[in-house]
Amino acid sequence: MSEELAALAKDIADRMHTLLFKYIYRFAYRVCSDLGDVSLCDRVNISLVESFTDKYGEEAGAFIGAYSKYENEIGIAYDIPEDLALSGAVCHGIAHELRHAKDAETMGKERYDGRYIEYSMRYGYIRNPFEVRAEEFGSRYVGTRLCRAVTYLYLAFTRFLMGCKSYDEGDIENFITFMTVSMESLKEFSGLKYIDREDRHTVRELIRDIEKLVSELTS
Repeated sequence: MSEELAALAKDIADRMHTLLFKYIYRFAYRVCSDLGDVSLCDRVNISLVESFTDKYGEEAGAFIGAYSKYENEIGIAYDIPEDLALSGAVCHGIAHELRHAKDAETMGKERYDGRYIEYSMRYGYIRNPFEVRAEEFGSRYVGTRLCRAVTYLYLAFTRFLMGCKSYDEGDIENFITFMTVSMESLKEFSGLKYIDREDRHTVRELIRDIEKLVSELTS
């Protein structure tokens, strides 16, 4: 990839990241409002994590989301499969982890840790009352308007990054596949009735630039 096209790819990724996190935090503020603590969103950072195993340990490798109490950070997996993402997994994961964050702040992090471990040993992970509560809470937001917006932007951004990685690895077939998913996801997002007009304009520009990038790299 030439320097010019690499710069274009970086610019596209940066703009998509900005748009994605605009809607992620719009969604998160809605969830925090339902938790009765809007300012929780200002105290907890939300990020995409490329490798859960590297960041959170071997046991977290298959997780969709994770909450780090002492870093006040929620990590969402960067490589959630497309069908799982379309089921609302991204927003379910964010809401799930915000429920944990609120519980940890309310109880105190050390007390929460102790109780969480106690429940896990007694009931196992799935039946841990904290997990049951967070799972039920997260399920409330699946299929909501903001959830759909976040889902499409998540797929657009992450599949664009995957496409760029595939190109760097010489896998042109997957490069085209990922870029197609990215553009289709942007179109789905743009078709939602409640999207800001300025964001529709941004999406049109993004699609135009992705088409240019694909054309230049496959010609």
